[in-house]
Amino acid sequence: MPVASKVAEYPTDTLCQRCSYVISYESYVRQLKGGVERLRDVRDRVQDSINEARKNKKRIEADVMRWKKDVQTVANKARDILEQDGRAKKTCFCRWLPKLKVRWLRSSRVQCLPNLKLRYHLGREARRTILDIQALILRSRFEKVYYESDPDVNYVAGDQGVTITD
Repeated sequence: MPVASKVAEYPTDTLCQRCSYVISYESYVRQLKGGVERLRDVRDRVQDSINEARKNKKRIEADVMRWKKDVQTVANKARDILEQDGRAKKTCFCRWLPKLKVRWLRSSRVQCLPNLKLRYHLGREARRTILDIQALILRSRFEKVYYESDPDVNYVAGDQGVTITD
């Protein structure tokens, strides 16, 4: 009996998750917009630290540079999703429907049917991108963005002619 209940739960959970992408897609897009703003603030703070370190002739850690690259990738992905959302609000499932007078619609104006496939895709991508943004924000807590490099100073110590390189 426990095996049958586990088997019955799996498709239901998967179906519920997929339906949540369609139903909650506007919420996911709102969360994505907020996440992009928070990520932009964190990116600017890290960039200020990088600029300060470069001004002091410090070398930037490799993981900081990878983080900046990942932030740019996720920001571009989020921008694409938000642009698709803007276009999705202007389109309809059936492009011909707004021109057609349908008697069974209750209101006098013709309503547009939402494109469920596009909403599913946008909801899923927005949710995944939100998780990526949250992970990047957590990774942004660098102790310092630079490392101390040895100065490139060559000098001769004393009269013995010993060259010391630091």
